[in-house]
Amino acid sequence: MGSLKAKKLCESKEDPYTWLIRALLIATLVFYLATPSVAFVSALISKTTGPTIAYLLTAIAAYYTGGMLPMLIHIGVNEQKKNSSMAMSWLYFANIIGATLGPLLTGFILLEYFTLEQNVLILSALTLLFLFALLLFIPVEKNFKLKTMGVIIAGLASAAVLHDPLYTTHLERIQFGAWENEPFKYKLENRAGIITVAASDSDSDIIYGGGIYDGKFNTDLTNSTNGIDRAYMFPVLHRNPKKVLEIGLSSGSWAKVLTEYFPLESLTIVEINKGYPQMIRNYPEIAEVLNHPKVSLHFDDGRRWLRNHPNEQFDFILMNTTFHWRSNATNLLSKDFLELCKRHLKPGGVVYYNTTGSKDVVLTASHVFKYVTVYANFVAASDSPFDMTTEEKIHNLKLFKNSEGRTLYDSDTQQQKALDYLSKVKLLEVQESIRSNKNLQLITDDNMAVEFKIDY
Repeated sequence: MGSLKAKKLCESKEDPYTWLIRALLIATLVFYLATPSVAFVSALISKTTGPTIAYLLTAIAAYYTGGMLPMLIHIGVNEQKKNSSMAMSWLYFANIIGATLGPLLTGFILLEYFTLEQNVLILSALTLLFLFALLLFIPVEKNFKLKTMGVIIAGLASAAVLHDPLYTTHLERIQFGAWENEPFKYKLENRAGIITVAASDSDSDIIYGGGIYDGKFNTDLTNSTNGIDRAYMFPVLHRNPKKVLEIGLSSGSWAKVLTEYFPLESLTIVEINKGYPQMIRNYPEIAEVLNHPKVSLHFDDGRRWLRNHPNEQFDFILMNTTFHWRSNATNLLSKDFLELCKRHLKPGGVVYYNTTGSKDVVLTASHVFKYVTVYANFVAASDSPFDMTTEEKIHNLKLFKNSEGRTLYDSDTQQQKALDYLSKVKLLEVQESIRSNKNLQLITDDNMAVEFKIDY
């Protein structure tokens, strides 16, 4: 639409320079106000309306910037009639350089070292300063130059005064959809995403990744507000899990539980966002896991790490996977990925991960492994049956030891009751029954329906 507008302007007698200046000025204003606008709409109307406003404002900015290249080419061809092809070539060359350096500079540098708010401020200010300098050289009326410079100065002055009110608790408003919010206890923004922590009444602070619930800082089995009992199940699913891979660190609570299992020899953790360890350091009891002698932490995509380490073999692979409907969740739920995991399992090895309520996830596991069972909203899959006796399970559960060296079984009556419950959970094989459900779909790299469908 922006290019079409540029075409009509080129065919008219309107001054292209004034249109370019106005277009860039409007695009900058929309860009600067977009984030607080989405926050205000999310808080005052609804969270579901916020994304609609975001798309609309993106479209407006794209409209005004989309016609700039064809307009510049029109100007270059008209002013350099003898060397019009050379002028057009230089413009295309500059466009390629800008289109390449823009994402690299923003994505790998600015977003890594500055927050989203700071990036908006930096890029808006730089654009206005560029416009100010541009006005000194373009052939337009002096009166237009002075008016535009006045608008730029007024814009910068207004931003200096209104910036804090516009951006105060903007992340909270977008995430919670409410006007009045307690400020996040901690927040960290980098190029991998935005991590926030909110205080909780249950004394287990909540961690969010990209505005979505990621877990809680809690390892107390008797206060399983974050479903931490699912982590304690891993020695109930495997007789001797000594070498474990955990994909996704999040709050570190699950990793902390794994390290308290005395027979554990090594825990390899693969986390895509370097910001999580920084958050975990705010919680000393859990932060111990970052320096644990049995733990090795790698910052990488879990799937890529497995692909690049073909000789690594594990007894147990654990993933407290994010919601199945989130973008790119298929990468950790597909049949293709499970087959990759299977190649990294030792004989009798187990893959144990969060279905987040999707039966498609359970079905997919049954297409890769011979035996599939479920506990809570987790699925466990293996080529060996889940046939441990109650005595074997109790024996393994008694091997959890706290930092003082005492077993959790001996710490107090409540812990013992909780562990006893885990030892008596019936792990029914579900691979046959799940396959009989014709409403379910096999998740593959080419079938991402799980990210969009309503589950049955």
